[in-house]
Amino acid sequence: MERKDAGPSGGYRDWREALFREEHLLRPDDATPRYALGVAAYDRGAYAEAISHLSAAVAGEPTNTAAYQLLARAALALERPDEARRWLQRGIEAARQAYHHYHRQEMLGLLEQLDEPG
Repeated sequence: MERKDAGPSGGYRDWREALFREEHLLRPDDATPRYALGVAAYDRGAYAEAISHLSAAVAGEPTNTAAYQLLARAALALERPDEARRWLQRGIEAARQAYHHYHRQEMLGLLEQLDEPG
């Protein structure tokens, strides 16, 4: 019988996500496991699930600018540009307050792309 965590393709990701789920059960109010679960969901294309986890992560840690950026990308993947725009605007403000210049610039660029006609 092959172990679920065997092999390079998805085994490590499956094991890692199980660990994040366990962390979330142990610390349900901690934003870090929710962020990690959101990243894992995004990586496997479960964008609605990613939004659920990532929005909980930013509620618990409003300066997690990487989460806002990924929220916007997940919303775009679901063809929800207005939602993506709102996440980007919130993320840009959070990045400004937290002095996260790199993420701020990335989100400004993504917002600019959204605002381009066509």
